[in-house]
Amino acid sequence: MNHMIMKWIVCKVNRDSKEEFSQAQEQWAALYEVQGFLGQIGGCNLRQPLEACIISFWKDHASYQNFMSRIHDQIFYKSNQKQTYNSITIALCESILDIPGTYGHILTSLGKGTVLRIADCTLYKDRIKHFIEAQKDFWNPGMSNANGMLAGVLNKVLGIPNRYLVATLWTDEIFHQNDLETMVPVLQERSQYKKIIESIDEKIIQLQDSWTVIGNNKE
Repeated sequence: MNHMIMKWIVCKVNRDSKEEFSQAQEQWAALYEVQGFLGQIGGCNLRQPLEACIISFWKDHASYQNFMSRIHDQIFYKSNQKQTYNSITIALCESILDIPGTYGHILTSLGKGTVLRIADCTLYKDRIKHFIEAQKDFWNPGMSNANGMLAGVLNKVLGIPNRYLVATLWTDEIFHQNDLETMVPVLQERSQYKKIIESIDEKIIQLQDSWTVIGNNKE
């Protein structure tokens, strides 16, 4: 079975290069017609404004590998983006569970939200099965009823068996903040997340419209 691939990118942007980074990021609009490309969104971390965060979606691993070997470098070097940041981290993920909200699938909601939340979870190694069950039994139903939650997806990080990324797209920060204050504590208690998750790194990203690219062959 082929799973959708999500690529998670975090760049530490040079303080005097924010505008240049953004202009270079806009050059990735060329992804539009790449075979197997589904969509890309990104923006800056609200808590760390010099941290640029991007997620992209691919039909499957073969499509992504074809892009990396044949097309990626052409766009990357033409944009001169490498000169605008001092570090970059990349995680390649396999999407394993949809989180329906206003929309049934995150691809349908791309371009409609203004805030992206990423929960980067490191699990206790003997609790992976419990984590996925808790996501299905508690978090998915709860998040589906959250006002302003458009859609999301649970992803398994390739190469690190106990690392998972949860991506959710929101109408705006007001709805997201309300969810954090009201619903999240209840769901954490019900799912006994402290017994499952060893550590969690959360990023709240204000999306930049000009960085959004919707694939021409979305399925």
